[in-house]
Amino acid sequence: MPRLTRSGSVGIALTGSFVTGVFALLMFVGAYDLRHHFFSRFRFADLLYTPTLIDDVLLGEGHLKDWFFWPTPQIFTEIPLYLPIHLLSLPQEWATLLYSTCQGIYTLFICYWLVRVIANGATLALRMLTLLCGLSAVFLTNVDVSIYLPFYHYSSFVFGLFFFGALIELRASVDWRRTTFILGLMAIVGSLLGSSDFIFVAWVLLPIAFIALCCLLFVQGLRLKSFATIVVVVLAIVGARWLWSTLEFKVDPVRYSRTGGELFERLLEEPIAFCQAMAVYVWTFIKMQYTNFFRGVAFTLFVLLALPLSYAPLCRRLDWLDAESQLRLRDFSVIALVVVALNVFGFSHHDQQPERYMVAANYMPVIYVVVVLTLGGAFWSWGRLSTVVGVVLLGFSVVRIDWMDINLKARPSNGTDGGVLASCLDAYLPQYNAKRGVSDWFQARATTELSRSGLTVVPVHGSSLKPFWWASSRREFSHVYDFALLHEPSRTDSSWGTRDWYYVNRERMIRVNGAPLARTHCGDTEVLVYPPGELRVGRKMTNQPRIPVGVFTQVYWRTPDQGFDESRSVKTFIEAELRRDGYYAVDSRPVRLALPKGLGGAVVFRIDAVDVPGFVRVRKPLLVDQASGNGDKSRVVLHRPILDKHFSFNHLRPAVDHSGWWVTASFDSWFLANHAYELPTDESANFEFEYLLDWRE
Repeated sequence: MPRLTRSGSVGIALTGSFVTGVFALLMFVGAYDLRHHFFSRFRFADLLYTPTLIDDVLLGEGHLKDWFFWPTPQIFTEIPLYLPIHLLSLPQEWATLLYSTCQGIYTLFICYWLVRVIANGATLALRMLTLLCGLSAVFLTNVDVSIYLPFYHYSSFVFGLFFFGALIELRASVDWRRTTFILGLMAIVGSLLGSSDFIFVAWVLLPIAFIALCCLLFVQGLRLKSFATIVVVVLAIVGARWLWSTLEFKVDPVRYSRTGGELFERLLEEPIAFCQAMAVYVWTFIKMQYTNFFRGVAFTLFVLLALPLSYAPLCRRLDWLDAESQLRLRDFSVIALVVVALNVFGFSHHDQQPERYMVAANYMPVIYVVVVLTLGGAFWSWGRLSTVVGVVLLGFSVVRIDWMDINLKARPSNGTDGGVLASCLDAYLPQYNAKRGVSDWFQARATTELSRSGLTVVPVHGSSLKPFWWASSRREFSHVYDFALLHEPSRTDSSWGTRDWYYVNRERMIRVNGAPLARTHCGDTEVLVYPPGELRVGRKMTNQPRIPVGVFTQVYWRTPDQGFDESRSVKTFIEAELRRDGYYAVDSRPVRLALPKGLGGAVVFRIDAVDVPGFVRVRKPLLVDQASGNGDKSRVVLHRPILDKHFSFNHLRPAVDHSGWWVTASFDSWFLANHAYELPTDESANFEFEYLLDWRE
């Protein structure tokens, strides 16, 4: 009898592995069909961020403090799921496709776990897994590209499904130790995930908090757990923000939320228009669910199943489930409805609703349908047919594949714009011994990865030619390069300052470096080749590049009984020049700021020489009364005070070994006069503040 049991277990394991392998194969083929999408210039650069971070920090000698992170650092969302694949040492193109496949497998296993959670531990493993694979092959693979697209927030949704299952277990838990463990785990893991991708807060934590708040107000038996859950969500969000703040260089995700406080202002100022816009997007979202047959069927089933099953008396009629499983199914239905509704409403006023921001709203209905149908098919009285149904659905998905399109001998990037560019550069640049180059963000990492001749291309900011700070490490950049790639943008690439932000400025490149040694075109990309090590670009990295690069210089004045105010100031902008050493500078630029007429009496001056960090020098400050048209010559009212003797200073310190220079590490530094100056009260006086300004990065 034990032998028969072991034999049966082996058979179940082999059959389960087979159906899972078929589903994995379907996912791989779907990812392979999207290879032109993955390895395009607008996608592959983003997909390479996490592998580059792993190679530099985890497997190399880099540190997190070297990196300028984008709003989603992805440290705890993507790396745990992708790292095992990265350690296989596959070519990055194949590793990308394999991780895309694994995203579907991760989702499949989580759905299996959710079925077990709702079934309260009851298992019909082979029946459940076969039906689950069949349903997933039909529905999950026909939503949009998000499940295939790696490193684009889908992993945050995968972790979110664990939280929804944990919430079901939390409601059912009667052991305080188990309850405490679940709450503590949610707080810790929620902090880690939220710090890596703040969209996890909107997708997962806020819906959980909303459900807990409703239970706190309306469900008496769950008030203590509900209050504890709300506290956990708050702690997770605070912890996420704190962990994110420990990164030295990063971009605040609030800056890129594009809603923020404006959302509440819009609601208060124009509530009718606010609600109309929300209703329009809800209708748009519903129409999006019917872009293909399978997605439309899944969404229809979601509405028809989740709404009635969120009502406990109806769940109790499902006599093929025990009482506890009926309640768990009710809980899962409520969670799914809340997640979809809050995400649709929450993103309705976002100025973009791309697929990657709507993953929770788009995929939760499908996950719900797959889980509930698997639950019903496995435990219903006719459940034995579910294995047959699962096999039929898998077979239907397999026969729909065009197997002739798959060529495992060729690189997946062959024929893509990134692959064509890399091949062209590999053929052209070796004759000039050109190895290191610069380009825009979209081409740089992709060209480095796809090149077979060992080219290294780093991204620079388009207009300023500074090292591009977006998801880059300072270790990637050197001081000199050999060639530049200048992509010619299409007419549509003009929104949001795209041309200045991304595409390398050809005129500035040639003005700084002179005429190139050679030039050619690789498709729509111009290649400028310079003698090895002779190409210069900006050296100082910043996440706030001003276009154009320069400084504002400003003079304030006040009477002894007043404070400084913008209304009592004058300023001007001075554009800086990129020098051959790679730093921007303002060299001995005369500044003349006209003060308003009628200014007289005792006046205190403040000079805000620059508004950005760097080295600054102010020379020959003068207050001049210009001729007022009556033939009088200009007369000096204030004679060249010595700044370090007659002025105090804020956020400034003398530069070491550079006489007359000051170091400012702040965006708000100034020289303040130690006493008031008596100015003539002549109404015809026409004062002008003059000085020579030098500034270096």
